Amino acid sequence: VLKVENVTMQFGGVIAVDNLNLEVNKGEIVSLIGPNGAGKTTAFNVITGVYAPSNGAVYYKGNKIIQNHPQGKMKKLYRGENPVMYTGHKVLAPTPDKITALGIARTFQNIRLFKSQTVFENILIAKHLRRTSNVFTATFRLNAKEEARMRAEAEELLKIVDLTDVRDELATSLPYGKQRHLEIARALATQPELLLLDEPAAGMNPQETLELTEFIGRIRDEFGLTIFMIEHHMDLVMEISDRIYVLDFGKTIAEGNPEEIRSNPVNRCYLCKRNLFRTLMAFAKEKGVEVLAEGTNEDDLHVYRPGIQAVRELGIRSPLAEAGLTKEEVRRLAAACGISAASRPSTPCMATRLPYGARLDYEILKKIEAGEEILRRMIGGNVRLRLHGQVVRIETDPERFSLALEKREEVVRQLKELGFVYITLDLEGFRSGSMDVGLESRGESEVIRQI
Repeated sequence: VLKVENVTMQFGGVIAVDNLNLEVNKGEIVSLIGPNGAGKTTAFNVITGVYAPSNGAVYYKGNKIIQNHPQGKMKKLYRGENPVMYTGHKVLAPTPDKITALGIARTFQNIRLFKSQTVFENILIAKHLRRTSNVFTATFRLNAKEEARMRAEAEELLKIVDLTDVRDELATSLPYGKQRHLEIARALATQPELLLLDEPAAGMNPQETLELTEFIGRIRDEFGLTIFMIEHHMDLVMEISDRIYVLDFGKTIAEGNPEEIRSNPVNRCYLCKRNLFRTLMAFAKEKGVEVLAEGTNEDDLHVYRPGIQAVRELGIRSPLAEAGLTKEEVRRLAAACGISAASRPSTPCMATRLPYGARLDYEILKKIEAGEEILRRMIGGNVRLRLHGQVVRIETDPERFSLALEKREEVVRQLKELGFVYITLDLEGFRSGSMDVGLESRGESEVIRQI
């Protein structure tokens, strides 16, 4: 039904969509996911005629409907792929109303209802896209039958989407979830074959999201639709999608069915970042929690800790490692939700083994975890490995120092087998919390002894 071919959208020197290729087959629900700023909505805007692409083509039902190539100033600025592939071909740049008339309808990330109109009028206005009347026939009421038919169809559509009881209310007076349903219903009124939904669950609570999941599946079946959807709620995406494309920095980094996307380690990073932290922050906010820690301490009952939830329910050793986040990024995520972030994650969060600002490499964290398991078997007690570049620092209880030194040859051998180069024993002992001090700021002769 839809084919996007080598589409690049460049604004000045910024490439928002980078050589995008995707297909949506008849009857499918296909999702486009990726972090904010990945280019998802820009891709929708190209498909629906809001933007003419800098390069590439879009096909609908086998017919080329959009096509462009770098021209004018963009010839010099263009940094995308295939710069001459479409040169010499006719430019096709239909406006959004022409795209809708072809059978492609969309909703928007920010609800765009006709605010001064009732629920019924919002549907009826959309029905006029398919009208055959003109100014003359409307003036002399020669279109009465057509108008009656459109009103009847609008009433029927209200029944299907369960909005009959609010038909005469202003669209903006509806609860948020029903406004979303109305926007989808208005798109359905244009009689599309392909429906594009831009973050339909944005701003919804868990119950509304659950209802929306059922609603999307129902309208797909009842109207024989093909649905292409942008969404950040991973529960909804995984539940309802036939296939998923993952977009990052304008490029497709993966595609496949939900299980393939879920099991791909590259995609797990995105899924964890978007799903785990977004969901847990929303939960914390709902419960009135003011502090969200990036770690896993349980010492403050008034603090909601995402790491604890991950460890218990998702079996994730370190949500930060899975997401590929830095601790600062977690704080920014928390700040975006209006939640302050505590600064002392504890033992289950492997991210505490690296300095602040260090990129969390999953392989390195697994190596640190393996090293800690070795040390627990050899010396017992509390153990932590802190990594500063090539130097790894062993923290343990002071009463374990003598045992660690007694077994130092075996300790060194096994840690070096894991790839650690320089191994030191911290004489200040075991400390909980983050690694808040760099090795260079610590007097090595005072507190660190090289093994």
